[in-house]
Amino acid sequence: MRFKSILILVLLAALSQDASAQRRKAAKKPKAKTETKKNTRKSAKEKKAEQQAQKNKNAEPKAAAKTITPDTVKGATIEVLQSYKPELRKVYKPVISPSMPPADTSRPEFTYQVPQQTLLYSYNSFPLRPLALGKDSVVLPYSDYLKVGGGNLSTLLIDAGIGRFRGEDYETAINLQHNSRRGHIYEQRASRTGLTANGTLHRDGMAHSGFVDVSSSRYHYYGYDHGLLHFPSENIRQSFTDINLGVSTKNEGEGFMGINYNPSLAFSLYKDRYDATETAIDLKMPVSYDLDTATTLQMSLNILFAKYAQPTANISQNNNILQLTPGVKFRNRGIVGYAGLYPTFGRGMAYLLPDIWANFNIENTQINFTAGYRSDLRQNTYEQLSTRNPFMRNDYEIRQTRTNEMYVSGRTNVGSHIALDARLAWKQYRNLPLFINDTFGDAKQFVVAYDPRVNAIVLEGTARYQIANTFSVGLSPAFVNFVGKTYRRVWHEPAIRMTGDVMVKPLKKLTVTGYLLFMDQLYALKRGDVTEKLNPILDLGGSAEYEITDRIGAFAQVNNLLNNRYQRWYMYETFGFNIFGGVRVKF
Repeated sequence: MRFKSILILVLLAALSQDASAQRRKAAKKPKAKTETKKNTRKSAKEKKAEQQAQKNKNAEPKAAAKTITPDTVKGATIEVLQSYKPELRKVYKPVISPSMPPADTSRPEFTYQVPQQTLLYSYNSFPLRPLALGKDSVVLPYSDYLKVGGGNLSTLLIDAGIGRFRGEDYETAINLQHNSRRGHIYEQRASRTGLTANGTLHRDGMAHSGFVDVSSSRYHYYGYDHGLLHFPSENIRQSFTDINLGVSTKNEGEGFMGINYNPSLAFSLYKDRYDATETAIDLKMPVSYDLDTATTLQMSLNILFAKYAQPTANISQNNNILQLTPGVKFRNRGIVGYAGLYPTFGRGMAYLLPDIWANFNIENTQINFTAGYRSDLRQNTYEQLSTRNPFMRNDYEIRQTRTNEMYVSGRTNVGSHIALDARLAWKQYRNLPLFINDTFGDAKQFVVAYDPRVNAIVLEGTARYQIANTFSVGLSPAFVNFVGKTYRRVWHEPAIRMTGDVMVKPLKKLTVTGYLLFMDQLYALKRGDVTEKLNPILDLGGSAEYEITDRIGAFAQVNNLLNNRYQRWYMYETFGFNIFGGVRVKF
């Protein structure tokens, strides 16, 4: 191997010397370049040497591109060609407008825990008093007022309110009212005097409330034929005394173990001038528990005890209801629903009263729908019935009324000022109390008759247009179709009822209001078992109040502007045109 290496080196040296000589000769005598390649037979040693030389040249780094002129060495021609292509290194190109990352399409789940709010409208909240501002200069509005007025029909109005008794953790409200009128018919008069006081104490996350309500109402039985009959004033006077006391408590924050509760206890005493007395106790113990953010469990125990006694007619009746109201309320996105089934025990009977409803919104609209089915049980106490019709007899039989109702309603807003509400219901009444004139006597009082079954289809709605606190107008019609009944008519129950109201504030200190009342399809029973349709009722009225100063204002009110002598109860003509006015003083 060493010998071969030495031989290769010698050959290379000889080749390089010969090439140098050839270049010197060419420099001395230029001549045309004519070369002939000759193929001669090479020895094995020469071939091996050429291959080794070629390998050594390939192993060298590339240099600038050049061409080596072929030289002839010992009768052999060797041509060596080497090319070089320059290349630039790739430069990073910056992105002028980078693309956004891919959008996250996963739907996040948010949980909101809103604390229970307490709204109290009988007092104004205290303003903030930061120490850095020094003495507070905010003037609180006047919390007390006195309103006194009078007018035709011997109208006398007194209305006083006291709200000054309040502190950081308590508030109270006291109201005193008296209103009396006397019409043109003999002993056509009515009056009511009442005192109401309530207060709330906030302590340790609880709100403890109590109320007292005492009232006295006076009426006269003037609904008879004055051409044939005459009664002394003392014999046709009726008065009612009503005393109500009650207490309640509820948690304002999170309740014990997450349970919200609001128990209440009320006691009432109701009596009339003819020794009819009714005592009642109303105990309610509702609780609720939020199972999760979408489900709330509710339960209430309702105990209603009432006892009615009329010694003159030797009447003593118990009127009790015991009820348990388990239910569940659920929320799922745009749907809110409730389902409850109430076992109820009334006067000698047991019921299962359902209460099921669902409320949902149409997505991306202001349209809201509610559908449901509910049943309830009404006591028909003497206080309830005589408040509705003060001319009833007090020797009546007590029957409780069960009501079944299936309904669907819709609500929407048109723009930012118009609100629409409509409701369609099918109702069924069991033992519906009706008032019929005492045709066996002088007809000036009403007896209570119970219709065992009354079915009705009710369509009612409300439309209101309002602009802030400067203008508002609303109309609420209701249409009732009695499709099934036991008696010939549903006595003194209107099939058409419409109420309306309007409020406008043309000046900053002047407020004007108006009202509309319309009723039709009223029927009464006359002597001889004759049915009579009463005239439609149309009553228009309004009021206006102007604030003269911050403390003093003047008001005026008008009732039955058209002087329509309609009869809500047969033989009892209403008061005619009535106007009165007065002043209101704040202090």
